[in-house]
Amino acid sequence: MKIKLLTMLLALVFFIACASVEVPEREAEFYKFYSNISFDEIWDASLKAIDDLGLVLGEKSEERGYIYGKRRTTHPISTPPMEIFMRRENGRIRVGCEPLLVSRDIHPSALSKEKKKWVEVFFRALDKKLNIKP
Repeated sequence: MKIKLLTMLLALVFFIACASVEVPEREAEFYKFYSNISFDEIWDASLKAIDDLGLVLGEKSEERGYIYGKRRTTHPISTPPMEIFMRRENGRIRVGCEPLLVSRDIHPSALSKEKKKWVEVFFRALDKKLNIKP
């Protein structure tokens, strides 16, 4: 009985410790700066752009400036999953986009070009939601 109680107590301590570990901030390889637009406006526009690209919201944290859009299987566009990172930096908002492409689906030499293509697609959708002319 004591061993079972001790095991359950250790498991509880372990789960609490794991739950309190913070995920370190990541940087996106591709990013763009926005001036004279509030963080909230960019946040809302990013959520709408993710939806327009045929992705569904997988995870979001406005406090961390993080959005994860995952594939919607019924959507005709084959947009790859994306991570969007936002933060305030020197009076501007830095928005990063990281398409999550798998190298087994794309030849390694074409991976960077394919990522860049999807980043441009995301930023065009975001700029459209923000009413920024190309």
